[in-house]
Formats: sequence, C-alpha cells, structure tokens
Amino acid sequence: MSLRAAAAATGVSDRYILEIEQGRRNPSLGILERLAAGYGTTVGRLLRDAKIR
Repeated sequence: MSLRAAAAATGVSDRYILEIEQGRRNPSLGILERLAAGYGTTVGRLLRDAKIR
C-alpha cells in the first residue's frame, strides 16, 4: 500500500506515517487504532509484527 493510500484509509497523514516507519515518531494508542483499522488488522498484530529498533 502506498503512503497516500495508507493515509486515505487511516485518516493519518502520509508524513506522520512515514515518520512512524522511520522511527522518528511514537504513535499514541489512538493513532495505532486508526492504523490498524485502515490496514484491516489489530493493534496487537501491528505491534507483534513491528521491528524492534
């Protein structure tokens, strides 16, 4: 999924999503819930599949 599509699906800006992916932002639980809903998954799965930096 492109950043633009992810932003449209989640209601989270593409810039914010990019900063999360780059490890420059720590999203709140609310943002994680919006991301999970937009990606069709759960917060638990997002966190489980996240790479530890």
